[in-house]
Amino acid sequence: MPSPQVRRILIVEDEGTLSHFLAQSFLKEADDYEVVTVASGEEALEALATREFGVLITDILLPQMSGLDLIERVRAVQPRARIIAITAYGDDELRRRARALGAFDFIDKPFPFHTIRDAVLRAFDAVLRAADAADPGAPDQAPPLRQHADAGGARQP
Repeated sequence: MPSPQVRRILIVEDEGTLSHFLAQSFLKEADDYEVVTVASGEEALEALATREFGVLITDILLPQMSGLDLIERVRAVQPRARIIAITAYGDDELRRRARALGAFDFIDKPFPFHTIRDAVLRAFDAVLRAADAADPGAPDQAPPLRQHADAGGARQP
């Protein structure tokens, strides 16, 4: 998982204007975002091979490799990443297929920025919860030690 100080987002969108808008909006939103944009599933897989991302936003309709195929491939290489699918051509069947492949959320275009921002925040929260669950003994997650006094005054856990 990326460093707790950096929230890394990979945006896979072949529409340059939307890709640029999303990247700039996230970078303006918070100092701890690192945003990488690519225009195809193949480029996404190259980026995923070199670094870990907490959240991936992918269009469903991409050149060469569909967003659904990408979701399946991402689950294999970075299973902890949360994937948000976006499309202008969504229907209930497409949503069901995307979720079955491992999409965390599905958003129809066009959307206001706050809709995707909120989905990304929920996705990063889910990444952190999953990391905490995987390592329950981490120092900042350790349960408090409870001590009780017995009849003799000795303390025991």
